Amino acid sequence: MFRSGKIILLFYFLFCSFSVLAQNKLNALAPKLSSFIYSYDVDPATNVLYYGGNSGGIVLGAIDGTTGTSVSWPNFGFPASDRVTQVLYSDNMIYIAGYFPKVNGYARKNIAAIDVNGNVTSWNPSGKGANIAGPTNIAADKNYLYVGDFSSTTLSVISKATGYLINDSVIVEDAGLPLLKIVYGDSLIVALTEYELILYKWEYNALLEPVALRIVGREDLSSYGFYFDPQQYYSRGGAALVILNRNIYVIDDFIYSGKHSGALKFKWNSLNNQLTKQNYDIDMWSLCSSPIRPTGVPDYLVQPKINNATYYDSTLYIGGFELSDMNKGSCGDSYSVLSSSPYTSNSSKGFSGNLLFGPDYYDVRQLKAVNNTLYQVSTREYVSGPDKYTIDSISAFCLTPMRPGEFSVYKAAVCPEDMGVKYEVPKVPGTTYSWTYSGTGATIHSTGTNSITMDFSLSPGSGDLTVIAISTCGLKSAPRTFHININIPPDANAGPDKEINCTDKSVLLQASSTTSGVMYSWKRPDGSTTPNAQPAVSKPGQYILTVLETTNGCHWRDTAIVTIDTIKPVPLILSGNNTLTCLKSTITINGSSSGSTDSLHWKDAGGVSWPNPLQTGTAGNYKLIVLNTKNGCVAVDSVTVSSNKISPAVSSLFTSADLTCKTDTLILSGSTTTSNAILEWLGAGDTMLNPAAIAKAGVYLLMATDTSNGCRSTQAVNINYRQYLPAINAPAGKTITCSSPSIILNGSSASLNTLLGWKGPGSYVSTNPATVTDTGIYILTVTD
Repeated sequence: MFRSGKIILLFYFLFCSFSVLAQNKLNALAPKLSSFIYSYDVDPATNVLYYGGNSGGIVLGAIDGTTGTSVSWPNFGFPASDRVTQVLYSDNMIYIAGYFPKVNGYARKNIAAIDVNGNVTSWNPSGKGANIAGPTNIAADKNYLYVGDFSSTTLSVISKATGYLINDSVIVEDAGLPLLKIVYGDSLIVALTEYELILYKWEYNALLEPVALRIVGREDLSSYGFYFDPQQYYSRGGAALVILNRNIYVIDDFIYSGKHSGALKFKWNSLNNQLTKQNYDIDMWSLCSSPIRPTGVPDYLVQPKINNATYYDSTLYIGGFELSDMNKGSCGDSYSVLSSSPYTSNSSKGFSGNLLFGPDYYDVRQLKAVNNTLYQVSTREYVSGPDKYTIDSISAFCLTPMRPGEFSVYKAAVCPEDMGVKYEVPKVPGTTYSWTYSGTGATIHSTGTNSITMDFSLSPGSGDLTVIAISTCGLKSAPRTFHININIPPDANAGPDKEINCTDKSVLLQASSTTSGVMYSWKRPDGSTTPNAQPAVSKPGQYILTVLETTNGCHWRDTAIVTIDTIKPVPLILSGNNTLTCLKSTITINGSSSGSTDSLHWKDAGGVSWPNPLQTGTAGNYKLIVLNTKNGCVAVDSVTVSSNKISPAVSSLFTSADLTCKTDTLILSGSTTTSNAILEWLGAGDTMLNPAAIAKAGVYLLMATDTSNGCRSTQAVNINYRQYLPAINAPAGKTITCSSPSIILNGSSASLNTLLGWKGPGSYVSTNPATVTDTGIYILTVTD
């Protein structure tokens, strides 16, 4: 804000500048033709400068406000009689006013809108009933364009959206005089007439619809020696209005108290709708008690000494036309731009800055400060033979950048390990930024721009973040500083490391904190998270505990390592013959393992446990179960105990035989179909190989022995002793007589299975009974 107090204005030497672009265009004009720049404005977001003038080739154009180079725009086809006297950039649109019936072939009477690419838009107030005859000045807010006119005492209000003149639908109070200079600021529309300062303000209904534009304040300036000369304004002169924090500055060549002065300051009080003149010490800008009008100079150089101004970064820059020629008289110094800081009493000086682009002309007709740059329109006279003509040019000077604005994005307190914390100040085009941090443990990214991010280490220190704006010319602003505090992170304890094994297939992590009011979360090895103080986990890896303190948003971390031990023991079973045979009725199998502390036992198919070593006489499948007593892992191996107890096949020629008087020796013979079998005979106390000759009665065993399994089979053979004489009974002797010439001899035997036969004299042989006819001895033979 402006401060009251006396400011003494000193004058210093200044080189004013001339646009390279404008100069090149103007030099290409036909000789003897004067070319003027009536108005210009700057897009603060892109630094593109749009300007308008007379028909000398610069009626409407655009340049880069940083380099002065031309921006490609169309040739709008203005004839020689046309003039663009007003250029206003507002909300990405360029509004122009002046004296022209067409723009690039489109019917647009004295007012038009052009987009930033140079295209004429459909916005056309004259096509919708507005009659803008002689526009003197234009201003704009978000919704409306305000147009003053030489031919009207009423402010024309045009909708920026539709192009319609809204004076018929709302009340716009009559100023009583043509409105020659108009500005908008602080929700006020401020206008100058030839001798009066007028303030307008909107009235709204309950629906917040505008219903009237009222004159809320007016001040007669003639008593201060002010007079707005319309002809001077038309010739690119005239007064300037500056609005800042409801302070209104009127800049012109006043003749006040016998002195030429430069400014009046008024304060608008919105509470009581009162406009009050402030003590702005206008005497400080007195140049001479009586102005010196040098002879032999062009008319444009005898315009008011101070007639335009711009405000930038607490400094008011004032320009004039005669200042550069004051050294020809006895009053003043040769400066065309003066600067005054309202914040510092008794401090005002001539402006001196680095030329950004353009010629270094002295006289200044228009000033505008935007984005660290002071733009000015200067005028010079050229001679071509007997003819003289003048050309306006645009120059730009580097200003010391404004102190960066207040931080718009920031974090007043950060936590250790905060990453990507954004800090930002409003961006000013054509400006770079230097950032520094007085604390420790912080890294600044993207320095050079108006927006940075900061990464804070595990143990950062509090400090001041400072940003300095640097202009294109390398000028540096005052610093903007922001203090950053470091919050204390919460305590975090991830608990002991854990092990997953065959017994504990999942484990519980154990987070804790001595800080109250915290929240826990774990980051798993796969990157997923779980909001739990004691989650059950079943996978090995690194588990990162984050403890968040809910009061300040800080976090801290700790780590628990979950290992895994699921290595199974290695069962060892010695190879061998695990077959039960007739020779081996039990088998012992000794198992072992790779671990010295492993526990071993056996199980059969029925689930019955057996200690190690295994001793069994039963065939089947036996599992060796090895338990690692450290991790609970079990490994199993198995062994099959088979049985080979099949007796060999055995067969004898007979199962019973007799030793008789006829057969006193027998041959015992057996056979087998089993390979690897040995046959033997056992009996009568002897062991005999097969076949065996025997002469004794008794029971003989044919024994087959399988040499592969030791199993035996036997078959009994009963040998009877049949050498006992059979019983015999012969009849008594008989006598052959004449009456009995033959006798029947009938013997008998008490023995079974006997055969009886008779032999007698000669070769008599007969079976029993026998009939004999001869005397003699007959022998009865009983044969078993």
